[in-house]
Amino acid sequence: MKVANEVFNNPELISKLNNQGSRMATKIKLIMKAENVSLDELANKIDMDNKLLERILDKHIYSINLGRKALRLADFRSITGALHVPDELAVNMLGMPSYVQNNPNEIGRFIRFFIPLQSRTKKEIGTRFHTTHRTVNNICLGYENTAVSLLVKITRLLSPVMDQAAPLYSIQKYLFELNKSNSEIINEYKINRTILKNLSMNYIDTISLKKYSEVMKKLGFNDQQVFCSLGMNNIPANVLVGDFGVYINKQLKAKHIYQQHLAELVGLSVQGMAYIVRTSGISIKNAVNINHILNQN
Repeated sequence: MKVANEVFNNPELISKLNNQGSRMATKIKLIMKAENVSLDELANKIDMDNKLLERILDKHIYSINLGRKALRLADFRSITGALHVPDELAVNMLGMPSYVQNNPNEIGRFIRFFIPLQSRTKKEIGTRFHTTHRTVNNICLGYENTAVSLLVKITRLLSPVMDQAAPLYSIQKYLFELNKSNSEIINEYKINRTILKNLSMNYIDTISLKKYSEVMKKLGFNDQQVFCSLGMNNIPANVLVGDFGVYINKQLKAKHIYQQHLAELVGLSVQGMAYIVRTSGISIKNAVNINHILNQN
């Protein structure tokens, strides 16, 4: 058996394990092959009948006579534990970001927290995936008898929060780690539900920098932390969000760049760029793009 650290330092394998289009059984077999673990050895490690394990890994759904219909979350956690899969990778395999803890309660809480922000109900999800409201509710409650195939189908609906490179990834992580419900966050921090939804959906072209700043400041962040949360770490500490247009103008003059040229690079009109410089009224998307361009010149 290969050392786990050696196995999971393979970028090609990690890419395949993070592919949300692949069957979970296929991913498990890839790990078994990489670690040189046989079916019998794995069955022994997790104390499962080898024939049962074989059926789980060979079919999406198997005989009801076996007592259950699919690879369960409990099976998945036993198997990935026996194969020494890192916790962050295990939750990634399920279609969840690395900040979700690898335990049933937190996995359920992730679904429970983000699904309503996607404007979806448990009943709607149940209908969509040909299952019951009760089954979906059990997933949200962290039941370990949850079918992994159904869990992955649901997490695919939440794909926006998986993009670690997205500007809003850090705020999504922060909101989840508050360990509060949507309603508690809305009531306690006086955050508009629509804004909360847009944050979870990575709608960076519809959320203004100023509106984002308002939300962040309600959560206790200052201007510099607002910029840093969006990956704009180069912005000087004395620059305020309300003065971002002034900062852009100073950078343009210092770098001898015309507003018209910057507008063309970002895909804005000259009038649009002038408005941004004058009022600091700018979307998160344009703020991040403009900062990146100015930082490169």
